[in-house]
Amino acid sequence: MRILFVDGNPSAEDAVFGERLAAMEHGVAGHDVTRFCLRGKAIHSCIGCFACWMRTPGTCIFQDDHVELLRLFLKSDVAVFASPLIAGFYSALLKTAIDRVIPLVLPYIEFADGECRHPLRYGRAMPKMGFLYEPEEDTDEEDLRIVSTAFERFARNGHTRFLFSRPLSEDPEEVRHAIEHL
Repeated sequence: MRILFVDGNPSAEDAVFGERLAAMEHGVAGHDVTRFCLRGKAIHSCIGCFACWMRTPGTCIFQDDHVELLRLFLKSDVAVFASPLIAGFYSALLKTAIDRVIPLVLPYIEFADGECRHPLRYGRAMPKMGFLYEPEEDTDEEDLRIVSTAFERFARNGHTRFLFSRPLSEDPEEVRHAIEHL
């Protein structure tokens, strides 16, 4: 199984985050594991021009490091996003990367499972998804519900499943179990 870890931690000084994420990666040893660290990458924010749908179908006008992330994303069976919670949500760095996934769907609308969504551009569902977070001191259940709902919607619109939302401090075996028992 190919597992992509997308590291959305904006702080290079947060050694604990990096160590815990590395433990999660080691926890799924035996699988083809890749980490894509967003920090330090040139990834432009989506400007909502929809050129990726109309002028250059499937291709963003910004040819930056996000191209590499999309390639890895499309080749993966599972994508695990990781971020500290900042003001009750995942990092702006991770939000920017997620926003730029829009070229993977078509500009048309279809009705499925009682709601409207976009068909997939390449006919293959996006990888199953998980989210690992580092809570803030004041993180509460509502923060976790909001973040989980955002990922559930992202997965649903990608025609795939959201597997889990777990703290980085959790036992890596629990995360391995969630990934392997799809």
